[in-house]
Amino acid sequence: MIREAVKVAILAVVIYKVVEISLKHKTEVHYKKHYPGECRAIEGFNFGSEDFEVTKDGLAFITSGLWFSTMSAAFQEYIKTNSIKGNIYLYDFKQPELG
Repeated sequence: MIREAVKVAILAVVIYKVVEISLKHKTEVHYKKHYPGECRAIEGFNFGSEDFEVTKDGLAFITSGLWFSTMSAAFQEYIKTNSIKGNIYLYDFKQPELG
């Protein structure tokens, strides 16, 4: 049992040292730019979007108005008071100037 504990302790020290050396040498992971362009806010989306799907043609279907029955009473009242309703929006990535 003590041997197993010693093995685990040695392994923990080795892992700690490997991570420490990696951070000291600033080992970084680089990601390839994969988004279509500049990020910007789109007018008309007043209540957060829940999900979106993009077709091969560059059309995005965006749903908004996420609702869970477990949301707090105050949040449900906020939604009712401000008449927030769920919607499905269509966005064309080929014509972003149209919004």
